Amino acid sequence: MTLGEFITFRREQLGYKKIEFAKILGVGSDSLLSWEKDRFIPAGKNMRALIKYLKFTSEEIRYYFRTDLYG
Repeated sequence: MTLGEFITFRREQLGYKKIEFAKILGVGSDSLLSWEKDRFIPAGKNMRALIKYLKFTSEEIRYYFRTDLYG
């Protein structure tokens, strides 16, 4: 599962709608869509917000935010 697929899966699993979740993160719905479609990788404060609100485990953080996944 890609990071984008995981973001979508976990967001839906936790019951967040796209627009609602984008507002919680403080980003536009276009940004969230770009992450979910693997067009862009969230970084900095956006990455930290995703980890917090999607309740990433330590193992998920290590897997999805490894630098070797992205070249």
